[in-house]
Amino acid sequence: MINLTKGKLVLEGPRKKLYHSNEPGIFVMQFKDEEKSLIDLSEQRYVDGSGTVNNAISAFIMGKMGELNIPTHFIRQINMREQAIYGMDMFPFTITIRNYATGRTMQHLGVVEQSKLPYPLIEYHMKTIAENGESREELITPLHLTSLGWLHEFEVGEIERISLRVNDFLTGLFAGGRLILVSYTLKLGRYIVQEEDDFRVMIGDEITPRTCELWDGNGTGSEETRQKHRYLSDIEVANRLGLLPKHTSEEQKNEPVSLNEFSAVNRAHFS
Repeated sequence: MINLTKGKLVLEGPRKKLYHSNEPGIFVMQFKDEEKSLIDLSEQRYVDGSGTVNNAISAFIMGKMGELNIPTHFIRQINMREQAIYGMDMFPFTITIRNYATGRTMQHLGVVEQSKLPYPLIEYHMKTIAENGESREELITPLHLTSLGWLHEFEVGEIERISLRVNDFLTGLFAGGRLILVSYTLKLGRYIVQEEDDFRVMIGDEITPRTCELWDGNGTGSEETRQKHRYLSDIEVANRLGLLPKHTSEEQKNEPVSLNEFSAVNRAHFS
């Protein structure tokens, strides 16, 4: 692992690239910059350095979960944009955990929008392709997955146990940064343990502001305030988590940290 090198490109998505490495079973995941709005969802622009911010956030969160023995594919952060991860057989669905009533299903059920749920709700979603070629997310049940033979019953139990542990951890972590965890999405899969001739369920992909729905906990809690602060920039979330450099002078302490400053600190860390 000391001399881990990046090899051939395995696949590329809109947010990340995945590469082989010189270590069997270990891959290099690279975070890309993306087109995204930091202020208004209708105002799209290219954000230089957003990949470094999300890499740092996901590495921080995954590392903390590893300390709590929550199984993830994360091994270590290599540099500003890359992580070493274990290779997994990813499940063809995602898990969304909701602490508040948001999303299309809640609207269809007539639940009061943005109300606090009495217990975290775990939803299974699967992407399907319609006849016209359009993709959409379908709400499915664990029974679909076990009946089709895609999951064992004990894996469903593991998924829900892991999801609720992550929910407890993330809720507390974000609360420390004055952020309210409304919902988040997880991607999981099977990690083959060669030495034991067995496998285990583990979290893959990333956990960043783009996989979480967060509210600004500084507000009064009114619906108007929540709507206003519902979408927070990646750099603001990183700042709340204490991952950005601190200003030293009195004049600078209330000024936001730029992506350039953030990148400079990370370059120094990995140089």
